Amino acid sequence: MLIREGKVQLDIPENSQTKGPGKIGSGFYNRSQIINRDLTILFIRQTGIKTFLDGFGSTGARGFRVEKEAGVDVTICEKNPQSFKYLERNSELNGSSATLKLKDFNSEVREVPFDFIDVDPYGSIVRYADDAIRNIRNGGYVAFTATDLSALTGSYPSKAFRRYGTRLPNDSTRHEAGIRTLIAYLARRAAVFDRYLEPQVSFWKSHFYRVIIKVSKGTSGSDAMLENIGFLNKNREISPVYPSIEEGPIWTGKINSENMLAKMDVPDYMENPVQLGKFLDLMRNEDICRYFIDLRDLGKSFATDIPSFSSIFQYLNDAGIHDYGRTEFSVTGLKMKTGYGIVTELFSKK
Repeated sequence: MLIREGKVQLDIPENSQTKGPGKIGSGFYNRSQIINRDLTILFIRQTGIKTFLDGFGSTGARGFRVEKEAGVDVTICEKNPQSFKYLERNSELNGSSATLKLKDFNSEVREVPFDFIDVDPYGSIVRYADDAIRNIRNGGYVAFTATDLSALTGSYPSKAFRRYGTRLPNDSTRHEAGIRTLIAYLARRAAVFDRYLEPQVSFWKSHFYRVIIKVSKGTSGSDAMLENIGFLNKNREISPVYPSIEEGPIWTGKINSENMLAKMDVPDYMENPVQLGKFLDLMRNEDICRYFIDLRDLGKSFATDIPSFSSIFQYLNDAGIHDYGRTEFSVTGLKMKTGYGIVTELFSKK
C-alpha cells in the first residue's frame, strides 16, 4: 500500500496501525506517530547536525523524512530481514541516498559516531539508553520514544520502581510525572558515564512520550545536572487538594529548551499544520512552572463546576497575574508561576 507522509512516499503493509501503539511486525508503520516525526524534523532543522541514525527503521518513515526534509546524512538500521525489504523499496521510491544496514541498533551505535541518534523501539527504551548516551558525539542529540506508559505513570507501581526506580501516584498529573521520570532515569544513566544531559523537547501524545536531549561530556556538568533530580510533594508545592506524598525521584528542572521551541515553525506541507502549531504553543507553556493543577481536582474538592478557561484567565488578569498557560498534559490543566492560591480562592467562592 502506497501512502505519502511529509515529503516522502512510503510502501507500507496493508494492515498498518492508524491509532494507538499497534502490534510489532514486519514493515511496522504507525500513523499516530506522525506528530512525533514532524516535531523531530522541526527540531533537527534548528541544530545544524550533519549525521542522523534512525536505529529502528522498519519502513523508514522517520529516516527518509529526515533526509528529505532536513537535508541530513541519514543511516537507517533494521534487524528484521522482512522489514529491511520495505526499507529498500522505500529508498528506491524516494531516490534516497541514505545508508541502509541490516543490523541491530546497539552494534551500530558502538561502531559509528553520530550527531543525532533516534531511539524509537517497541516498548521501553531501557535496554538501549546506555549505548545511545555513551556513543553520541559530544554535544550531540539523542531522541527517545517510550511507549511503556503503564510503568512511567505509576499505573503499575512495582514496574515503575523496578524499571525506573521511582514511586508515583497514578493521578491527574501522571503524564507530566511520566516525562519527568523518564528524563530523571536518562540523567542518572548519563551521570554513570560522566556525561550530562539538557532536555530540548519533551511531550506526551496518546500512547507515547517523546524526549530529545543534548548530551555532553564532563563530570562538573554531570554533578550539576544531578541537582535537578529530586522529590516533589504536590500537597505543599501545588495545592492541599493533593495528598501529601513524596513522589520521585523525578526531574525537577526544565523539560524543554525555550530557545529551540521558539524557533520551531510549522511549514504548510505538514499534516494539520494549524493543529501542530497549537500543540507547540502548549509545549512552550510547560516550563512556566513544575507541574500543573488540574481544575477537575479543584472542582471535586469544592464540589463545584469547573469555570471556563476564558473566565479563569480574565480573573487572573484582573488580579494582575499574567504568567500562566494551559498544558499539553491535561485538557483541564493550568500552569502558573505565582502559585495556585488565587485559583483555589476562585473555586471556593462558587
